[in-house]
Amino acid sequence: IETQVSQKKHQLLELSATNNSSATPNNGNLPKEPSKVEGHHRDPKQVMVLKVTEPFTYDLINNKRMFHATVATETEFFRVKVFDTALKNKFIPQKIIAISDYFGVSGFLEIYGVSCVSDVNVNQTMVISNTLRRRANGTPKIKDLFSQTKGTYVNGRFVVTKKNERGDFIYYGIEDDTGKMEVVVSGPLTCIKCEPDNKVQLICFQLTSRGDTWQLKSVSHSYMQKKRKQTTKTKGGKKMKLTQKQTQLLEPSGSNPQKDECCLQTPHKPPATPSSSSSNKVPLSYSQCLPFPKAYLWTPNNGNLPKEPSKVEGHHRDPIQVMVLKVTEPFTYDLIDGKRMFHATVATETEFFRVKVFDTALKNKFIPQKIIAISDYFGTSGFLEIYGASCVSDVNVNQTMVISNTLRRRANGTPKIKDLFSQTKGTYVNGEFVVTKKNERGDFIHYGIEDDTGKMEVVVYGRLTSINCEPGNKLRLVCFELTSREDTWQLKSVRHSYMQVLSTPEGEALNPDSVMKTSVELYF
Repeated sequence: IETQVSQKKHQLLELSATNNSSATPNNGNLPKEPSKVEGHHRDPKQVMVLKVTEPFTYDLINNKRMFHATVATETEFFRVKVFDTALKNKFIPQKIIAISDYFGVSGFLEIYGVSCVSDVNVNQTMVISNTLRRRANGTPKIKDLFSQTKGTYVNGRFVVTKKNERGDFIYYGIEDDTGKMEVVVSGPLTCIKCEPDNKVQLICFQLTSRGDTWQLKSVSHSYMQKKRKQTTKTKGGKKMKLTQKQTQLLEPSGSNPQKDECCLQTPHKPPATPSSSSSNKVPLSYSQCLPFPKAYLWTPNNGNLPKEPSKVEGHHRDPIQVMVLKVTEPFTYDLIDGKRMFHATVATETEFFRVKVFDTALKNKFIPQKIIAISDYFGTSGFLEIYGASCVSDVNVNQTMVISNTLRRRANGTPKIKDLFSQTKGTYVNGEFVVTKKNERGDFIHYGIEDDTGKMEVVVYGRLTSINCEPGNKLRLVCFELTSREDTWQLKSVRHSYMQVLSTPEGEALNPDSVMKTSVELYF
């Protein structure tokens, strides 16, 4: 009998091991990076909450709040931005929830409403392996960050080795046993009193570089927390609020939000506002970042002229003279708040830039072939962003600028589709393409485009779907993001995308007014 019992136990153990191995993936199949999802997804997905930050204010002017979370299934993990802080009571570590109606953007799942998160059956179980938990909650090695794509968003805890304040920016040195890196913090995150030897938690910091220096840079939704608390204890409530603000980026309940939220926002740029004497002033927290690249010392020839728009990062006060090459009509990119903008392409004699202008009163300055001076602008994701009328001024009427035909063609031209396949995902593309097919799928329209080098898919949604475009039309795309879904490369519409039908299948030009009426109401 004892032998039979022993054999039975052995069989049960083998069966249990078999079931566990079939239900839980082995370590070799588990991802090391968060899964990236693109676009809008209505269907629910069950996940377990692994990690959550406290809610924080990311837009102090409009009092917009959010929190970050990390969630997982049994086979993958995701980073989540939650823009309704009432959902904090759903995002409890180890709790299983169902998320739906979310958006995949730049490596994050974005959740905007309470209806997007629901409870599941209390008896629901989910086995998250220790390996997946470690990878989801862990800190990447600095040496591994050097091989990541620029623009990647990084989470992790690092030891601070040095601190250097430069104007309104703070540069921290961080290191681990594999290397060193620089962290650049701007805006109210500079209020956090972090010193060498402190450990700092960074969430949603963008990987970038300046010269030969790799950096983790704070952006609009960045969260920063000093993990090693100060040892000084005080009884005064005001002193305790300062300590809380310095160490956790949290808001004590019942405290004065004007005092306590000064460290909760990481402004990336000032909000777009109507042109006025007051709105043209840039807040003091957006002071000069990095000097604008000076003009090259050599006389440009075709071999030295860039093929891509120049990329500038940060805030720049100093003026630069440029010639306007191309301008779109103003359009509404935010229908709810009535926010409007237009796109432009400008150039010096040696390089060209793409520009987003968020004050449409400046349309009378952006006239093709006109030379203007721009200042107090922001470099973001390959664009110069201009927010006020005071940022653009006329120059001497006798001022001349020679823009070569080669530079004009490169600035205004359309890239070959085959060349887009070698570009980095996340690159923004402008161009004119022939539409070969159209497929409506729910709230999205998928267009096929092609040239003599290849084919690609264009995915539009939101207000852009109201533009009547059919196979055979020529389509102008401005500010479309290069991405991919499985094996299909795509140009995807984003918040500031502009789209215009240029011609009918018969080759007749469309009425410009009718085109602008449809392309004016563009909304992500």
